[in-house]
Amino acid sequence: MTARGNATAVPLVLLVEAVALALLASGLVRAWAQGVGWALVLSVLAYLLALVAAPRELDPAAPVVGVSLFLAAELAYWSVELRPPARQAPDLPLRRLAMVVAVALAAEVLAGTALLSAAPGRAASLLLDTAGVLAAVAAVALLVGLPARRRPGGGG
Repeated sequence: MTARGNATAVPLVLLVEAVALALLASGLVRAWAQGVGWALVLSVLAYLLALVAAPRELDPAAPVVGVSLFLAAELAYWSVELRPPARQAPDLPLRRLAMVVAVALAAEVLAGTALLSAAPGRAASLLLDTAGVLAAVAAVALLVGLPARRRPGGGG
């Protein structure tokens, strides 16, 4: 796309994302899983259109966008799935949330590592990224360990 074509893609990106938002809202209100799915598909399409509209060698926001889409999908489906009369084990939401956070952090770490390896000259920020990753892993370990500490006798 040329530089002139970039400005014409912005309204299209906004329109696609607005439709995605409307589908997501409708899916959550009506417990309509397919609406949530189509909202996510349109959000990915809007992101791809935005990448085409502003071509770069590397999009530094890609890991954040990917993890945000994952979290939106997981939490939206969880919201739809747990409508009454759904029944579940009392500790399932906390275990499931811990797993979602762990997967999101792992995906962010892997995507960030791939991004760092694809962008030479960023060696200076590698130390800060490593410290952030270690802090995230420690936070997930703490979050996963909390339910076991609350159970009487430490058993299930």
